[in-house]
Amino acid sequence: GSCSEACSYCNNLNWGGHSDWSLPSSGTLQTLCNSSSCSGACFGGEGAADKYWSSTNYSDEQAWLIKFYDDGGWCGASARGKNNTYPVRCVR
Repeated sequence: GSCSEACSYCNNLNWGGHSDWSLPSSGTLQTLCNSSSCSGACFGGEGAADKYWSSTNYSDEQAWLIKFYDDGGWCGASARGKNNTYPVRCVR
């Protein structure tokens, strides 16, 4: 399917001297969530525990979200309609 707004945001991101960002797959986000380097909410900072869009489609109308929890070391997955608003964590 076509690239969503979240995907477009990451693909066009120019941050930290890099422009090769992309929206991660659900598997990549789950790997980050379960990483031994992940302490607390993994991404750090206030409000980092949240649901984040992935580039993995569930259906034509839905994509997978990965939820990072405050206590770290685990994550959840759920599918939501692509018209919903959730944050993104771009990767490179």
